[in-house]
Amino acid sequence: MDLGNIMKQLDADGDGFEISDLKNITKLDFSQLLGGDFLQNFTKFGSLNGLLSKLGVSKPEDISKVDPGKLDSVAKENSSFGSWQELLNAAKSKIMK
Repeated sequence: MDLGNIMKQLDADGDGFEISDLKNITKLDFSQLLGGDFLQNFTKFGSLNGLLSKLGVSKPEDISKVDPGKLDSVAKENSSFGSWQELLNAAKSKIMK
């Protein structure tokens, strides 16, 4: 999947990537967004499975069902980001580079 298609899937409404776009992540292989070395370099998680476990879900597509407050809390406690939104924006920026 090329970068253009990834970005279209993440920001389907064209208004910039935001928490409401989480529903679009199910169309994207979540490991492309937070995979590779992103989680290892920017969070306390060594893998996507570690993040999913901390969020209390077993599949990436279930992240959209997690309470936004919990998402923010997990991001703050396990990374240098102040919110889940900041974490996602950093991941998106990394993909774009």
